[in-house]
Amino acid sequence: MISILLPTFRHHKYIEEAIESILSQSYSDIELIVVAVYNDNSTIDILKKIKDNRVKVVISNYACITHQWNLALLEVSEKSDYTMNFASDDIMIKGSLESIYNFAIKNDADVAYPDFYRVDKNLEKRVRVRSVPYSHNELLKGCYITDVSLVKRKSWNKYLPLTNKDAKNRIYRVWKEMSRDKLKLCHYANPTFLYRQHNKNIHSKENASQKNFKFIAVGRNKKLRKFYKDIELVSVNCISKNHFVVYFSNPFKYIRHQEIFKYKKIVIHWDHSNIDAIDLFIDKLNIYNITHDDDILKILKEKEVSNICFIKNPNDLLDYLREERY
Repeated sequence: MISILLPTFRHHKYIEEAIESILSQSYSDIELIVVAVYNDNSTIDILKKIKDNRVKVVISNYACITHQWNLALLEVSEKSDYTMNFASDDIMIKGSLESIYNFAIKNDADVAYPDFYRVDKNLEKRVRVRSVPYSHNELLKGCYITDVSLVKRKSWNKYLPLTNKDAKNRIYRVWKEMSRDKLKLCHYANPTFLYRQHNKNIHSKENASQKNFKFIAVGRNKKLRKFYKDIELVSVNCISKNHFVVYFSNPFKYIRHQEIFKYKKIVIHWDHSNIDAIDLFIDKLNIYNITHDDDILKILKEKEVSNICFIKNPNDLLDYLREERY
């Protein structure tokens, strides 16, 4: 099985065509995990009309491509052999999924990365973009591997969550680290998709916003303070409505007075000291749930809360907050 991860935001003009190009592939053993944004009603209305049981829709509480990818990865089936990231304004070439999958299986590839065509918004002016055969040294100089690559599911775990450490490509860090660890990166020398360029593209500057954060607040939880000992602690009162607030202890105290919800974004780190309050936050649109505890992660999934992020070290939190927004 192949799991295809498709984050989307304000692409209602293109998403039907993108999804159809995936569902009509000759290789049909797929699951398509579409991550839409809660206030993107035009897109959500389109997704509601899809009756194919291979499609799963996840709702994100804000538009951030790497965060949406992370949400999709949490939903990947255990039966899945490979995953593929895809853009909701691109087109998958007919028969290409089966071809690149067979190539990946034949070569036991951890990553199979293809060529593609660059086109305009009307799918015209087609220009072939050729990738290069794998070279670690050349990869260090710059990214030549597209996001739309087939990746062995079991190879992902060590490199998650996805971040935006590298500006040239949102998964550039992952490709470099996989290469460093001597995973098998194989070039599939055929185009598999049409990369549509337009001013509403997810890579465009027009869709970039809130790339930085200024303040982090950690509560009185001593264990979490130790975990974040290298992060400067500041008061919640210093945070304006446009900045992130990270508040870890006694969240129920704030929900009782509704004070915490004056902030635009709230990130709560859940652990055993505050997980009893999770039911109070399930339906809140501006809550982003993080944890570094495997047991707590299972509870968050069981509660079906959205925007879950598993962090392995304090720097992962900083990367999470620095993620580039649409």
